[in-house]
Amino acid sequence: MSKTNFISVIILFSLCSCSLKYNNSKNSTSTVPELEFKNPKYTHYNNKIKETAFSASKLEQYKDDNSSYAKDAVFTTWTKEGNLLTEGSCSLIEIDSKNKIYKMFSNIKIKNHDQNFSLSADSLKYDENSRQLSSGKTDTVFIQQDDCEIQGQGFSASSISNMYTFDSAVQGTLTTDE
Repeated sequence: MSKTNFISVIILFSLCSCSLKYNNSKNSTSTVPELEFKNPKYTHYNNKIKETAFSASKLEQYKDDNSSYAKDAVFTTWTKEGNLLTEGSCSLIEIDSKNKIYKMFSNIKIKNHDQNFSLSADSLKYDENSRQLSSGKTDTVFIQQDDCEIQGQGFSASSISNMYTFDSAVQGTLTTDE
């Protein structure tokens, strides 16, 4: 091999080879799950009374941002007396365990048995610190409570005051007996 061909091969190899930049490496733990569970089930008890149950078809946990993502999530809560309080489901839930924020997406259904209240939406966020459930400003939420069915946008509800509001006009049906 001539000296010119050898130099050409070295130049070609150096142009085509991978470059590992160890000092500029991106941390892959933010994009690759630390743990992945298939069909997980979680139940939380307080003083031997079931408080919360959660299941999903898939759960991924990420180390760097303390987040988890669950597909086909189903959740249930009970009162301190052990009575069924809330049942819910969604296609995807993002759990920010550090900030206690839960974002639900697609085919969301929530039923509160204590208040005979049902809700459905495509996007909701629950802040456990403020106990506030809200939708995006332009996201539509459907509510059924007793003889009232309404839908609107810009939904916000407080689990402290047990009240909800909409940012925009609502439409729906109110059935009364006379």
